[in-house]
Amino acid sequence: MQSPDYAFGAGNPSDAPLASRYYVFDVAVRVGCITYVGRYETAFNYLPSIFTPDQKIEVRLTKRVMYFDLPNYPDFRIGIARRKGACGTNR
Repeated sequence: MQSPDYAFGAGNPSDAPLASRYYVFDVAVRVGCITYVGRYETAFNYLPSIFTPDQKIEVRLTKRVMYFDLPNYPDFRIGIARRKGACGTNR
């Protein structure tokens, strides 16, 4: 029994696996003297419009996650990638 050509990479290019595409957005939120930077990954090229520069937004912080209460996305969450101190000390 012989395997089809595409099993060895010599077959039809349409038999190749589909390439996946993800979009990554870094979202920075300043709370007091600390800036929290979260990484938001999505299969769509979309970031809610509430995340614009100098926009005030309510956030609930845990050790590793930022939670936002957005109109169409209750408990929208973004993992915290890093923290930066802005008032002289880094945490």
